[in-house]
Amino acid sequence: MLLRILHRWHRRFGIVAALFVVMLVVTGLMLNHTDGLKLDRNHIQNALLLDHYNINPRQEPVTIRVNSKWISQVGERLYFNDREIRKNVTELIGALPNGQELIIAFDEELLVVNDEGIVIESLRGAQGVPAGMRAIGKTINGNIVVNAAHGDYIVNLDSTEWYEQEDRLEADWSERIPLPGELRGILLKKYRGRGLTLERVLLDLHSGRLFGTFGVYIVDAAALLFLVLAFTGVWMWMSRLK
Repeated sequence: MLLRILHRWHRRFGIVAALFVVMLVVTGLMLNHTDGLKLDRNHIQNALLLDHYNINPRQEPVTIRVNSKWISQVGERLYFNDREIRKNVTELIGALPNGQELIIAFDEELLVVNDEGIVIESLRGAQGVPAGMRAIGKTINGNIVVNAAHGDYIVNLDSTEWYEQEDRLEADWSERIPLPGELRGILLKKYRGRGLTLERVLLDLHSGRLFGTFGVYIVDAAALLFLVLAFTGVWMWMSRLK
């Protein structure tokens, strides 16, 4: 009688466990071939999953209009019009034209890009860039001036020489503005679409973390269920041998 009841529940639990086995096997096999399947380079575009992972920039996106170009920062990424040109940037300070080139300033770096947004040069502390840049602009004479933590500096980009000024300079300072509606929609879509990989989703599905703490407990319960099925299966097999 006990063996019959145990067999019945063993079969029912086995059906439930089979669902988890299929999920774990499929996700495990895919994760085992991450490089071949390029899981870390396949980005999720599904809006529901992106919202679930809260893939959004931490700070409000900003932009600077330079002639007919838009220089924008969304999160840690820099965009030239609607094209990403740099990752892992710090705070965007300003941007301005310099002949056929554009100068883009961050709090600790100057980027020189051409009219197509291709980075030509990066200047940092080793090239004399002052610490704690706060603003960039041009004087009435057309000199590029930077306001930094210790005052104003005029920079000669041809010789990469920096001239500290005793007094605050009058300049036309570059100003950031909020992203216009259409450009904002385009850049946010691009930003969100590069923030979540298929590899991460599969890892979270495999561990149950895709569904939060509750999902982890469910996977833990499934593991215990596998253990119960193993013990009951062996016990029933041994009982039949007697």
